[in-house]
Amino acid sequence: MTTTTDTSERMDPTTRFVRSLPGKYFMVREAAAMLGVRHPVLRALLKEDKELGPSFCVFFGKVKVYLYTAEDIERVRVYLTQRKRVFRNTDITSSLGRPQKWTEEQRKERQRLYSSSHYYRRRAEKLDAEGRTDEAEKAKAKVADIEKQLRKQEQQ
Repeated sequence: MTTTTDTSERMDPTTRFVRSLPGKYFMVREAAAMLGVRHPVLRALLKEDKELGPSFCVFFGKVKVYLYTAEDIERVRVYLTQRKRVFRNTDITSSLGRPQKWTEEQRKERQRLYSSSHYYRRRAEKLDAEGRTDEAEKAKAKVADIEKQLRKQEQQ
């Protein structure tokens, strides 16, 4: 029984292919790990601005593999630190992406209100279909009250 410590045997075929290329290249997941972000962030940056993308792209079969150099990673790192700095100067806790409009508690409350609104709206429709108009009107009034609360939150 022989055991090998050769890391190339444990690599997936795509990684082995990239390592066989001349030069030092990093795949998207590796570059993301080096930058301390998740790989979808790098993919989003590529769509947002081609300058922030990788220098090279190769095909491994029919799979497109983006390859970052150390310079590419440093360029993205500078961009991300500048972007974080913009958010740091505000009282927004998120460092990347769109700023949050609602706190976690506000989001949960809005979700509860929307669920209640849909419940009463469906109930009013069902009661109308059954001919129970008095109860349907009460349900419709409840929907109007909930929507009023949601509009009030929007204005704050």
